[in-house]
Amino acid sequence: MVAKKRWFTIISPKIFGSKELGETMSDDPKKVKGRVLTTNAKVSRPYLQRLVHKGMSSIAIVEDVTTSDNQKIRVKCTAVVNGKIQTTKKKLIRERFISESSRMFSEMTLDNIVFIASTNKIQKMLVTKLKKVHPLRFVEIKKIDVLDSSKKIEVKPKEEKVVEEETMAKTEQ
Repeated sequence: MVAKKRWFTIISPKIFGSKELGETMSDDPKKVKGRVLTTNAKVSRPYLQRLVHKGMSSIAIVEDVTTSDNQKIRVKCTAVVNGKIQTTKKKLIRERFISESSRMFSEMTLDNIVFIASTNKIQKMLVTKLKKVHPLRFVEIKKIDVLDSSKKIEVKPKEEKVVEEETMAKTEQ
């Protein structure tokens, strides 16, 4: 007996409007849970290269934080400063950045962090807080990784398409 496969619709979280992101195929809805779907929500390297010109300093910052809903995340950021600055100044900016951002992120849920980061509000808040150390040109959150993947993804079955396993093997080749 050949296992019948069905298409399942992948829905974005409520904070992004519960929109359809794509579809995945499986013979059992239980096998769909836990699959990871990566969307292009991160900042690309060419984008950052266009913003950082000669005579500027960029500071790479990687930080692990636990949110208020106990999600462990890794935040990867870049801070850009006009002019060349000393390594000690970069270290001070990095330390203050980590203390400010960890305080802010620990008071928010994962959904809030992702939504606010996508609207650049966190970046603007961090720039204003770090002006006291050294004037920053901008701060960009490059990527937010969820380290503890216990977050659930909503999957709805789509009954109209049923494909046999043999057909799938032919299309993959």
